[in-house]
Amino acid sequence: MKTHFVKLVWRGIAKRPLIHSINFIGLALSMAVVIILAVYCFGEINANKFNKNIDNIYVICSEGFQNELQTNTPAILKGHIEEKIPEVEKVVRMRAPWGETTFQAGGGSPVSSNLIFADPSFADVFSFQCIAGDLKQALQTPMSIVLTDKEAHRMFGELSPIGETVKIDNNRSFTVKAVINGPKAKSSLSFNAIVPMASIGQISPNGDELTSWSMSNFTSFAIIKNTANIKDVENKICQLYPESKHETKISLQPFSSFYFSDVDISRVSFLRGGNKTTTTVLFAVAAIILIMGVINYLNLTFSMVGERLKNNGVLKVIGARKSHIARNIVGESVLFFFVSLMVAFFVSRVMMPVLASQIGIEIYPEIVHDPLFLLVALSSTLIVAAFLVSVPAIRLAAVSPVASINGKISGKMGGGHMRRALVVSQFTVAIILISFTWAVQKQVRFGKQQLGYDEENIYTVELSPRLKKEVLSEKLRQIAGVQEVTCTNYMPGKESIEHWFGMSFKYKGETKKGINSHIIRCDNKFPTVLGLEAIEGRLFSPDMSTDKNTIVVNKAFVDEYGLDEPLGIKIPAFMSGDMEIIGVVDNFHFQSVHKKISPAIIRVDDYAKYCYVKIASTNFNSLRQTVSQINETAMELSAGFPINSGFLDVSVAEMYKTEVQFRKIFFLFSVTAIFLCCLGILGLSILATQHKIKEIGIRKVNGARISEVMVMLNKDFVKWVAIAFIIATPIAWYAMHLWLENFAYKTTLSWWIFALAGVLALVIALLTVSFQSWKAATRNPVEALRYE
Repeated sequence: MKTHFVKLVWRGIAKRPLIHSINFIGLALSMAVVIILAVYCFGEINANKFNKNIDNIYVICSEGFQNELQTNTPAILKGHIEEKIPEVEKVVRMRAPWGETTFQAGGGSPVSSNLIFADPSFADVFSFQCIAGDLKQALQTPMSIVLTDKEAHRMFGELSPIGETVKIDNNRSFTVKAVINGPKAKSSLSFNAIVPMASIGQISPNGDELTSWSMSNFTSFAIIKNTANIKDVENKICQLYPESKHETKISLQPFSSFYFSDVDISRVSFLRGGNKTTTTVLFAVAAIILIMGVINYLNLTFSMVGERLKNNGVLKVIGARKSHIARNIVGESVLFFFVSLMVAFFVSRVMMPVLASQIGIEIYPEIVHDPLFLLVALSSTLIVAAFLVSVPAIRLAAVSPVASINGKISGKMGGGHMRRALVVSQFTVAIILISFTWAVQKQVRFGKQQLGYDEENIYTVELSPRLKKEVLSEKLRQIAGVQEVTCTNYMPGKESIEHWFGMSFKYKGETKKGINSHIIRCDNKFPTVLGLEAIEGRLFSPDMSTDKNTIVVNKAFVDEYGLDEPLGIKIPAFMSGDMEIIGVVDNFHFQSVHKKISPAIIRVDDYAKYCYVKIASTNFNSLRQTVSQINETAMELSAGFPINSGFLDVSVAEMYKTEVQFRKIFFLFSVTAIFLCCLGILGLSILATQHKIKEIGIRKVNGARISEVMVMLNKDFVKWVAIAFIIATPIAWYAMHLWLENFAYKTTLSWWIFALAGVLALVIALLTVSFQSWKAATRNPVEALRYE
């Protein structure tokens, strides 16, 4: 780069440092946001792609009772597939233990961990790098365990874990045989340790689940040959089921797109999925933020065309060619964009961990160093910079020297209409984002209000093998601040809920077949603690033995199966006697708020995984003291096992976690968009007042008041916001309408959302412009006119 070019650029910056600073901050900030969002979207889109066999891996899914796809299949299916379907090369089964698993190494404290059981073929199907030991051999050896690198470091520090012993659930000891790298990118699999399938009976015995067609507790993955017809393979797998299971529908889902699939993985603890809508929206937000940064750049650049013309005129007089002038203009733009990109990379690296923790999303900063990512970022920046100014540069270079020096330029070249259009588009985007942010907030509040049960002041404790519900409940009831205690197998947000399939019963002489329902097991206090009320019949009696063979159903159960007189109906329960309906409760959300409330049965049962403690006091100090006593009591009764506890509303929040993330994302980036908009109009207002400084002086000399001058300077911005509001309202309404279609129960789009967004945009615009207008209006007119 020639020295005189650098001097030329620097002189331009030194002449108007404030305007160029505004331009630079806006462009660098927009690029930083785009880099952060691009890193996130890049990671989401490329989830699971680190597996070498990604194009041949399929997840074997079956159809659930609500016609949803789920990953539950019987363990016995693996052997039949490998023996009878030649198109399938390998099958690997996985399953998590029932409930939390605790690890303990040496004399260390027990810690909770995500454990899975897997077949030896795990090493052939997936591409997890083994960094110590032999992965395949370890998965063939009973009572061995494979740790991820992070889990090995957490338990053993810098020591080699190979050959060391890990005690699981303070019961069985397993030998570490291998250590593997966890996924370095987004993955649908989430675990800390693997135990061979041959050891499943030692940790999670469940009868004949490995040989039964009736127990679909496993998730199976298959490598299928390229030449195979997937539909044919699906049909062949269906035919492997015995006659009693012939109605089972099988679907092979490509693992390459599984991360964004519609498969219901809510009840599989080791599977993770992404939200395609969120990723798409964030990608759109990234594009919008970048466009706003570029609009600021173009607006401020076009506003200084007059000064650029005079400089070009002087250069032409001393012999500069058109190509030389055009190259200077393009080169200045490319340099400006390049420096902004370098600063943006630095800012994004600093901000990524902060945003990830605040929003609650996973961002992998390592992607920034990916050569492909760097190449795309750099090349696209330079191309955009060159493209944006190439046409204006050529047109500016073509202006005659005399016209350039005199500052005379045609209306089209001046770009007044374009600047107005760009400013209106900025305000349009700002109003849309503000409206969307309020709509998301309104939907989150609506979802929380429609839960159908009382989540306040309920503390939960997860039961462990040593934490028996009878003893714990009795001890907790003796604490002064505890109002009531109940135990259940259900926890909101964790989808830990059972299904019963294919039940039948007689109703008014008719046999109702194919009855399917979710089951919540609990004690007789459960409905009362959650604040559920009977809308028909009654709830469970205080005496457990009285209602041992009774059930309470929700309104969705009654409506689904057309039961206008549900009380007294006897339903044959799974592996138990007839259960009589004694009451009906109103619908409540026991799954994600995205799902329609489905039939549910509440039954009194001894089985429980969680203990709910209703705390009487709402005073912070007494509440904290009661919680402390609850934790102390649980720890005393559960020596050797960590205590997992917390307030119920935190678990409930998991049911609308996506919406909370969405709200935070839109709030942060709406603020960013508004800030960029403010920078743009601030720069334009500075230039506008400077261009009209003599006009303002003449008006004041002729008696114009400060308020009249401010109105003259502000009226254009008010007009632009009004036009933007008219354009933005229908676009925002349509976008919000599409987003709300993802919910079974949704809020209404009130008119005030759009009105408030428009008013806020107007207030922001006036606050940004008015200070500069006031400075210009209160300036001594003599200063503006002294050189006339």
